[in-house]
Amino acid sequence: MRLEDGGGQVTEMRAEPRKLFPGGRRLFYWDRLDQTYFSGYALWNYLTFPALLMRDDIAWKQIGVASLEARFPGALPTHNAVQQFHFDPGTFLLRQHDYTAEVFGGWAKAANVVLEHGRWMEIPYPSKRRVTPRKADGTPRRGPVLVAITIDDWKLV
Repeated sequence: MRLEDGGGQVTEMRAEPRKLFPGGRRLFYWDRLDQTYFSGYALWNYLTFPALLMRDDIAWKQIGVASLEARFPGALPTHNAVQQFHFDPGTFLLRQHDYTAEVFGGWAKAANVVLEHGRWMEIPYPSKRRVTPRKADGTPRRGPVLVAITIDDWKLV
């Protein structure tokens, strides 16, 4: 992983950043490479769904009327290997994504709840999300809000 300046020159670099999580100083402080690694893989996962459904290296299994379980390969950067995706049974739109943020630790069980869907070229996408800790029964806790994501507009370039 690397960070580059506007001219394409590498300013910081780290081989295998995931191996440094969890533990050590990362319990209390993350540097720019730590933050970039986490934000990069997390946002990639959030923003590429439902295209993830078409990947043949991810094993999908239906676990409920409107729920899927994904098993991610070890080489694919993501929160953890087994995750659940829950959909609104009427619209089939994503309403909750459950995972464990292993870079923090095995205790970091999260509920990524979709609060609103926007539309881009008539294609719906999760535009407002809140991530909170997840209860043992899978429901989201009221707080604290760990991550808040709002996407007002976007375009392909």
